[in-house]
Amino acid sequence: ITHGHTDHILALKEVKEYFNVPVIISKIDAGRLEDEELINERPYVKIPYKAVKADILICEDDIINLDELSFSFLGMPGHTDGSMAIIVNDNIFSGDTIMFEKHGKTSLPGGNEKLLISSIEKMMNTLIGDYKIFPGHRQETSLDHERKCRLSTVITGY
Repeated sequence: ITHGHTDHILALKEVKEYFNVPVIISKIDAGRLEDEELINERPYVKIPYKAVKADILICEDDIINLDELSFSFLGMPGHTDGSMAIIVNDNIFSGDTIMFEKHGKTSLPGGNEKLLISSIEKMMNTLIGDYKIFPGHRQETSLDHERKCRLSTVITGY
């Protein structure tokens, strides 16, 4: 799980049980999975959220190997305190930190605009080469495309 916001975890209990898979999330956001009150207070939650306990807690730079796949984790605080980007080969699952030509909102609890921008800059400067980015919302993008968009924004002021 990239982060513990309602729209990313609402059916987590059912998915975990149906597929019989462990839930992996950052140590920082793990408590969100167990906070039914926090999740169920959202006006769009029509079916009550059922708490889930994470099976594996991760930190930045952790690596999980599964068969021939290697999952590495990059801390991306700013959308939530414990937001993580999950990197598999040349793919990044960014959650709501970086999306096509924009970043995620920071108006929800745990959000911090400066921290999110700093996290995105860290990603752009740490990862060498291009990666496909699969955000939690909107269309996919690439790290090179986002680098060019942000450079263009800095140069033009738009």
